[in-house]
Amino acid sequence: MKSETGFSLTELLVVLALVAMVAGFAVPTVSTSMRSWQLASDARNIASTLTYAKISSMSQMTHFQLSFNLGANQWSVSKYNRGTAAYEVEGSTNGLAHGLANNGITFRSTSSSAPSGFGTSSSTSITFNSRGIPVDATGRPTANNVVYISDASDNYAITVSLSGRVQLWRCINDQWGAQ
Repeated sequence: MKSETGFSLTELLVVLALVAMVAGFAVPTVSTSMRSWQLASDARNIASTLTYAKISSMSQMTHFQLSFNLGANQWSVSKYNRGTAAYEVEGSTNGLAHGLANNGITFRSTSSSAPSGFGTSSSTSITFNSRGIPVDATGRPTANNVVYISDASDNYAITVSLSGRVQLWRCINDQWGAQ
């Protein structure tokens, strides 16, 4: 009698079914993790750009402004042109992540709670004067500078204090913690 080695078709089908089940459970978990990572990345990107605007305003001795289009989930950096007395967009308009289909990452116009010392409404623009201090439309220093972004489960805030300190916050169980 000959002895044959190998796997039967039934054994292969059982293994393929188990692999398919494991993959079916893993995909939603990986998708959720990627969305959380992308949200955190968007928040860090905005914080870094605010820091860039602050430093640029001081080094170039002019105003810089980040403008947020909350409804379109877009934002841009502008530099004040003294010759034309207007802000001019530097580079291109940036958008929040949309790499995953319908990832749900959006700017929020309001938040139910806020980091200590900041309001619950998102700013539509944050302007730095030539000394790197955040100012309002009249040129007065202001501490009311916050932008909220979120997805279905996580919330982040990016704040700029009166001294110009850019801070990233995350809300966990209704408590804001600095990141």
